[in-house]
Amino acid sequence: MGAHPIRFVNWPAYDVTGTAYDMAAERRYRIYLQPELEGGYTVTVPALPGCITYGRTVTEAKRMARDAIQAYIVSLQRHDEVVPTDSIGRLAVVTLSRRA
Repeated sequence: MGAHPIRFVNWPAYDVTGTAYDMAAERRYRIYLQPELEGGYTVTVPALPGCITYGRTVTEAKRMARDAIQAYIVSLQRHDEVVPTDSIGRLAVVTLSRRA
């Protein structure tokens, strides 16, 4: 993770199993940076549905992602909702061929 890890203090939080975790601990979320035709990057966070942001550069996009993730989690907590964790899954690529 970069120089600005997200740190949370004094917020009760629970993972998807209902187990409490320490929000002051470092948390990691994978992000997807989609280059845009007009420039910049749209960022999505697969573990947090609807968490989307944008940055003109990769550095700015990552910074904006940190802000968006933090705001998303704060909103979940304020609404007494479970904070999803970013489970480490498999990444795969599927290739589709054009039909002749």
